[in-house]
Amino acid sequence: MSRVDNFAKGRFRKLDISRHIETQKIHMDLLFSGQLDSVYASRARRIGSAHRESAISLGDYLMAYGWFLNEFEQIIVRKIEDRSVVISMMAAMRKLVFLDMSIAASTYYVEFIE
Repeated sequence: MSRVDNFAKGRFRKLDISRHIETQKIHMDLLFSGQLDSVYASRARRIGSAHRESAISLGDYLMAYGWFLNEFEQIIVRKIEDRSVVISMMAAMRKLVFLDMSIAASTYYVEFIE
């Protein structure tokens, strides 16, 4: 079991972590597919809403984005030798992840003030 799994199980005892991992994989596949349409945006808002309803703090949620960014960047650096390609890919990935994070954060905010 990874440190992340141990942390998540300790911090979020009521959540089905394995289900969340699978859901996260599906969501990231959609995010990186390049089809950032209304289907994607609706799904991103539903996920943000579900995390809010599960009482996951916005801080914890945003820290998870940081963890994913670090993991993705490590994979890119290990797999791609051309430094210019690495830099380009990391910039594109950050834009997508920050777009997703902004949708999640705005969902939290809207639900918080309602």
